[in-house]
Amino acid sequence: MIADKSLESVEESDLSALVENRTREGPRLDLKRDQYTWNDAGTREFLADVTSFANSHGGILLIGVDEEDGCASALVGLEGDLDAEIQRMMGKLTDGVDPRLQGCEVRAIPLASGRSVLAVRVPRSWNGPHMVTFKNLSRFFSRNSAGKYQLDVRELRGQFAASDTLAERLRVFRIGRLSDLDADIAPVPLETGPKLILHSIPLSAFDPVSRIEVPAIGDVNRLMRPIKSVGGWSWRNNFDGLLTFSNEARDRMSTYVQLYRTGILEAVDCRLLRAWEGDRVIVAGDFEEEIIAAIERFMSLQRYVGLLPPTMWTLTLTGVRGYRMVLGRLGRSRNDLIDRETLMVPEVMQDDRGRPAQAIARELVDPVWQACGWERSINFDDDGNWRQA
Repeated sequence: MIADKSLESVEESDLSALVENRTREGPRLDLKRDQYTWNDAGTREFLADVTSFANSHGGILLIGVDEEDGCASALVGLEGDLDAEIQRMMGKLTDGVDPRLQGCEVRAIPLASGRSVLAVRVPRSWNGPHMVTFKNLSRFFSRNSAGKYQLDVRELRGQFAASDTLAERLRVFRIGRLSDLDADIAPVPLETGPKLILHSIPLSAFDPVSRIEVPAIGDVNRLMRPIKSVGGWSWRNNFDGLLTFSNEARDRMSTYVQLYRTGILEAVDCRLLRAWEGDRVIVAGDFEEEIIAAIERFMSLQRYVGLLPPTMWTLTLTGVRGYRMVLGRLGRSRNDLIDRETLMVPEVMQDDRGRPAQAIARELVDPVWQACGWERSINFDDDGNWRQA
């Protein structure tokens, strides 16, 4: 179904198939022949259409596709400055919806006729429900087989309750994984001692029917390189999905990456936090460089398997009481030591694909520096670029 495809992969052939098959509009597909008029009524209609997808199961809005009796009938296409139209749409969504929509994408799909169809892909939202606030409208919309409709009080209560439940499920997931690792329950036997645990959690993972197609390792082997895997790595399919782990001739491994069928990625490393010559230190450059590289790989992997933001990134360090941050193995540091065994860094939201890995990494590592007495990481410049000091 076209609503399940990544927006960059949608082509004219996909749109033509809608017409040839007389595909009917429904909960996840809406067709418009003409561009929205950007008067008050047109703006409200656009915002209602988009939020109705976000507040239900997500979907795609196609502008420039005619319909007859609710079924796709012709590729009409649009002309004009569509880049400006896309910017206008994104501005309307920023200013006219509360809370902010995350992961919404707009793209002009070229047609052989020289015209284009505007496609608006709206993921199911996990931080809703979203209210249309333009000109004080204050309305909530959702979708069913008949199209969009206004949510009633009972439905709103259910959506607010689901939003609260999501935050709790995220917290329970993190604590559960930490408990398992503490009990030596992992996809591979792990070395003992301090651990770095990085999670990439698409919020769609908490949808009970959401699953990804586990890719073949040949397509994603590079993207699933474990943290600090200096000696290479091995792989295998397992019950949870796909696993890569350090290639070491020993009973216990030092690092692994698990891709779950839900789209969650879990990277665990036992090497970055090893005591160096008996000194319990976090070597800042190695620590941050590995985290940035892992985030970049995992973002590419998410795109490959078709996962869309919003995504939560989490970083946890275990067994780190008494550690300190140093700028190099013999570099300067402070005398301040981490005062607890486990650092559960607050979750960092990635709400669109364009957010750089360095920006996510900075939010994850700054609290670790602060736990070591620093104001923040000094390896990031004022523009958020990482340059090892």
